[in-house]
Amino acid sequence: MRNKYFLLAAALLAFASCDKNETTSSIDPTDPAKRVAVQFTGSTLDIEPAPETRAVSPWKQTGKIGIYAFYQTSDEIADDYANVPYACDGSGNTFTPVDKTIYFPVNGSRLRFMAYFPHQNLTGPIYKTGTTYKVDLTTQPNPDGQAAVELLWTGGITASANKMQPNVSLNFKRQYARIMLTVKNGNGITADDLKKMTVSITDMHRKADFNLMTGRLTPTDNAASLTLKDYTADGTGRTALVLPTTADAGRTMDFTLGTDTFRWPIGGKAFEAGKSYTYTVTVNRTPLGLTATVTEWEEGAGDNGIAE
Repeated sequence: MRNKYFLLAAALLAFASCDKNETTSSIDPTDPAKRVAVQFTGSTLDIEPAPETRAVSPWKQTGKIGIYAFYQTSDEIADDYANVPYACDGSGNTFTPVDKTIYFPVNGSRLRFMAYFPHQNLTGPIYKTGTTYKVDLTTQPNPDGQAAVELLWTGGITASANKMQPNVSLNFKRQYARIMLTVKNGNGITADDLKKMTVSITDMHRKADFNLMTGRLTPTDNAASLTLKDYTADGTGRTALVLPTTADAGRTMDFTLGTDTFRWPIGGKAFEAGKSYTYTVTVNRTPLGLTATVTEWEEGAGDNGIAE
């Protein structure tokens, strides 16, 4: 009698184990009746474009990404897998489902994927959840907070994975440009003046719609001054994430101290997605006004400028 009860309990345990595998993962992907979950990992983030000077950083962002799955030969969403949130805790490069798991088709067909970071509730009429990401860079974060708000996007990923090859590497690209500015006090400028100084860039858009299907950023506001974030107590450190933009003949970087504003013409400069632009500015007060001697770093390129 004890043996009968033992066999019954073992059978029930085996049945429960099979049911668990059916809904979460597959031991045998060749079984046509079983589903296999997609295994998503995040690859490195590259700062473009020059390979010889490229800086590579591992995926360290915490938070959620949004994933879209498409059938192999069309832009049709597969099984309603639109804007599905997956999470990463920053300790590795593996993403885990938040409330919904993406599975490959049981017939072995391939899927294409697109992903972005950070996840948000999207707008637009397509695919129920929409594909329009709302960008707002009006309020700038400190450098250590930029990773949490920086827009990352994979573009379309080719249909190279199926239930027999379930690993999908998500190669994210930065969609903003970054400006890092160091301000130094020179002749006629005190260290205390730097704390009172405001630095801004004219003719910049701060809001835009990002189309996740095409990768196109469309400004939704009028161009205006964008104020760099003062992130140091002594006023020497300024930074901003900016939308990619072409050169604008009238664009200036303005240094405002009290009622005086002195302009450095930067109309010949374009800000490109994935690039970090570093400037070191020494501010001097002269009979002509305020001068700014600038050393610029843009993936290995240098420049000088004067604000007056």
